[in-house]
Amino acid sequence: MKRWLAPACALILLVCPEPALAQMGGRMGGGGGRMGRGEKSKPDKPKVAQQGKGERRPKKKTRHDTWGLKKPMQFFQMNGYLRMRSDVFYRLNLGLSVDPGAGSLPPFLRPLQAYDTGSGGLCSGTDRPDFCRKETILSSNMRLRLAPTFNVHSRVRVRMTVDIFDNLVLGSTPEGYRTDTTERPVSAPVSGLSESQAVVQAGTNSWYDAVLVKHVWGEVDLPFGRLSFGRMPDHWGLGLTANSGTCAAQKRWTVRHKGDPSRCTDSDFGDTVDRIFFATTIPVVNLWVGFAWDFGASGLTTLNLNGDQVAINTGQPYDLTPADDLQQWTVLLGRIDTPEKVRQRLRAGEVVFNYGTRWVFKRQELDYAYSTSTGLTSDSGDPGDLADQLMSRKVFVMMPDLWLRLNWKALSLEFEGVYKYGWIRHTEDITGASATGDDKDLTFQQFGWVLRGSYRLLQNKLVLGMELGMASGDDRLEGEDGQIHASSVGQFPVSGANKTNSLFHFDPNYRVDLIFFRELMGTVHNAGYIKPSVTYHVLDNLTARLDMIYSYALEPVATPGNSPHYGVELDVDLEYRWPEAGFFAGIAYGVFFPLDALNRPTGLYSANSGFPAKASNAHSVQLRATIKF
Repeated sequence: MKRWLAPACALILLVCPEPALAQMGGRMGGGGGRMGRGEKSKPDKPKVAQQGKGERRPKKKTRHDTWGLKKPMQFFQMNGYLRMRSDVFYRLNLGLSVDPGAGSLPPFLRPLQAYDTGSGGLCSGTDRPDFCRKETILSSNMRLRLAPTFNVHSRVRVRMTVDIFDNLVLGSTPEGYRTDTTERPVSAPVSGLSESQAVVQAGTNSWYDAVLVKHVWGEVDLPFGRLSFGRMPDHWGLGLTANSGTCAAQKRWTVRHKGDPSRCTDSDFGDTVDRIFFATTIPVVNLWVGFAWDFGASGLTTLNLNGDQVAINTGQPYDLTPADDLQQWTVLLGRIDTPEKVRQRLRAGEVVFNYGTRWVFKRQELDYAYSTSTGLTSDSGDPGDLADQLMSRKVFVMMPDLWLRLNWKALSLEFEGVYKYGWIRHTEDITGASATGDDKDLTFQQFGWVLRGSYRLLQNKLVLGMELGMASGDDRLEGEDGQIHASSVGQFPVSGANKTNSLFHFDPNYRVDLIFFRELMGTVHNAGYIKPSVTYHVLDNLTARLDMIYSYALEPVATPGNSPHYGVELDVDLEYRWPEAGFFAGIAYGVFFPLDALNRPTGLYSANSGFPAKASNAHSVQLRATIKF
């Protein structure tokens, strides 16, 4: 009897299905089962639901189905931040006069109480002397930025950027307030009787909606590279020309990150591109290469039509003609290590040198006749009228960009330089353009660069930094009425004899200071600057920083005072961090001392209402609180 017992048990183990083995304890050893104690045991009776069913064999998956990958453990991920910010601007108008008739406007807005109610000009000081002395503007705003990720697969995901209350001024939508012609309710005829904030609605009490979808794009990690497509943020290097304004993009380019040195949560702008992008790494030489087909501008679509033409296809709008599209291509090449890889190599004592180049090409054959009011000379929506407005434009732009970064022990150096070359033809329909009928009405030759470095001392507690930057200027391009903000400077020289535009603009999201470049100039243009800085980590969670910025003009004749010296600014910043809770808070103070380039000489401008022609000092205080997740 005992001779055939052992072979029978072995045969049972071979033919029994897996559920039976699991019911037997799932393992052969151990002292918990009866078989381990030498007692007889028989397999349990299968469950009713499993009776009559054979063993399930897993379906053999092909390489195309899985590529050896698994589905992610977490389908939905959420990142973002909630930011509240308060600003105090004191005399950012530099105390200059308001006299458009004499060609004189201040570089920043004055408080409304500084104007007379009758004439609309500045207070003379006779009727309302208290109001005339007001020089301070106070404002607070908030933003909730959501960056969700939907992990469809371990290497397939959909990303978004959604802003809720994007820079919403606190108190700007009180109950009863209207931006349209609707009458206020009788319960709140004046703002002082409002008892609540109303829901933000574009066209009713705000110029934009409470929820703004900025980006939606997909990413697929193929075995031979990454494919991305959709509307996505655009960022490269230091962010000199392509600056997304998103924390995720800026963090990928930051090696030593403590707190928020790039002030990504303080951004007000961001570059967005409609793009199909493929990037891969060449293993042998460890080079990253990418190619992007960008949809710069599609021109008119079926949404611009009306009448019976709209009813032809109401489901899917489409481009009316490819001839008016702005074609854009982007090529990238370089060695760009991740921040984790750089820190790993630095801990090993290596010298880390990263580099890359980015080339952007733009081309447009046809465009539409320009109108300052509607953008089109006719907006009737008739296909024939729109076709009559097509004209040759012949736009071509090429922008090579070089980025370099060196990290070695406590030393860090980074450089980005950009050159812009191109032309535009047939500009006779554009107001202020110097059209001559020649082959190229206007040529672009511009450049800009930034070099910054830092050295760490005292066990990385003390950081000494230096930054140099420059953006080319044009002696024939100057803001109207003495304004210096980038938005007031046109693209076309006022003189038809000048056919070259050499004025370069940094991306407005590239931050240099608190007052001059950020608020008065809008960004760096026709300027160079020297910026030494000192950063000290007082505690692990408390950092103090001091910046000094001297700015000067490359083309002095394009400044209001015809001088090369803009001014000197001192900025002090104190930041507290609680990274475990995602809480960050800070206070910053800046003072700007203007020099001769910002004065209004009496020979060029006439003083108005007794205001001096010499620019006065400006001050700014910023309070910020952020919750990052």
